[in-house]
Amino acid sequence: MVVVAEIPADQEKVAFGATVIVRHGNGEESAYRIVGIEEADPERGSISWLSPLARALLSRSAGDKVRFQSPAGGEELTILTVHYSGGVRLAAEKRALA
Repeated sequence: MVVVAEIPADQEKVAFGATVIVRHGNGEESAYRIVGIEEADPERGSISWLSPLARALLSRSAGDKVRFQSPAGGEELTILTVHYSGGVRLAAEKRALA
């Protein structure tokens, strides 16, 4: 089963389907797109909505600072931009929610 997620009414907040550009503590910038588990490809910037990074970003807005625990240790990021494009496919992932 495939569900298409609508673009949220409040497009300034991070939600499923958002592309988020962040600045790391070292000044490096990265872009991440929040997707379903089956679409996740961290090496290409697509992260699962269940990942620690995505959970730290969800419901936040540009300008917010977020902390999360990466494999390398605690990290603080600054959200630079949040944007959406078209509908996003979400494969049903009942086993992940069980």
